[in-house]
Amino acid sequence: MLEQENGALREKVATGEVEIRKLRNSIKTARNALSESNSRLEQDNRKPGEKLDTCKAEVRKSRDIMEACKNAWTESILRLEHENGHLKEKLATCEVELRKSRDSMEAGKNSLTKSISRLNTKMVNLKRSMPVVKLS
Repeated sequence: MLEQENGALREKVATGEVEIRKLRNSIKTARNALSESNSRLEQDNRKPGEKLDTCKAEVRKSRDIMEACKNAWTESILRLEHENGHLKEKLATCEVELRKSRDSMEAGKNSLTKSISRLNTKMVNLKRSMPVVKLS
């Protein structure tokens, strides 16, 4: 059961890593777009007002993308931490159940050992009390 839970957690971690890679690619794309925008501005200074507006729009777009990436990252981390908390609770419960089971098995083993010892003692006493019969 823990292996399944661990497997599920690993899948979720892998999904989180995929999301992180996607977010990094989005940030890289946004950086590249901003770099291209800056290059265009340097090449053509004839229309500074228009270019400034374009740049501002691209910066807003980049900030929006970065904010979305940050929010997705934070959400992913929070979700994984939440799931990890549940898995830790389940693990703790399983460990308690395992200890109880082991304790119960040990108590049963001790009880069985005592019963066997009592039976052996009774058997020895019974053998001693039996009359000896001689066959001729």
